[in-house]
Amino acid sequence: MQEPNSDLPGLGQFYCLHCDRYFNNASVRDDHYKTKKHKKRVKIMEGAAPHNQIDAEVAAGMGHPDNGPRLQVEDSSMAL
Repeated sequence: MQEPNSDLPGLGQFYCLHCDRYFNNASVRDDHYKTKKHKKRVKIMEGAAPHNQIDAEVAAGMGHPDNGPRLQVEDSSMAL
């Protein structure tokens, strides 16, 4: 449970993660869980994994660099 927040409906205690909605009480939230919209959101979110910090850094160009395929280096001792 979250800390009570007077700015949110139901003091922020009744939240649907999938739909990003707050509800006034548990019975309204439970009725929402039975709706077609909620079930569709759950199905959509099931397949996609949430993003993480590595994904964000790669998207911003700060992740691991892609320097292309590694080239073979000739050993100078074998050339003698």
